[in-house]
Amino acid sequence: MRNRIGNEIVNLLVLCLIAGIVLSAVSIDVLGFLRFLSSTLHHAVDIVLTAARWAGEYVLVGAIVVLPIYAIRLLLRRMRQPPGSRRAP
Repeated sequence: MRNRIGNEIVNLLVLCLIAGIVLSAVSIDVLGFLRFLSSTLHHAVDIVLTAARWAGEYVLVGAIVVLPIYAIRLLLRRMRQPPGSRRAP
């Protein structure tokens, strides 16, 4: 079992070395890659927040109409049910 784990570690180290050599050959370094990941993450978060702000406004405006209608419909449905058939919430 230990020999197998040791072999896996050696294989991973060799693969990392090969990948590092290839990436260095195409001028990709660790700092540049981390900057790229950071800027991509910031951009993705910005897109999500912009979409949430856009949708949030419409959801709130729509709730002004939808929620009272839904509450009335729910109340009417409960009033039509016989008293013994109501389920616990």
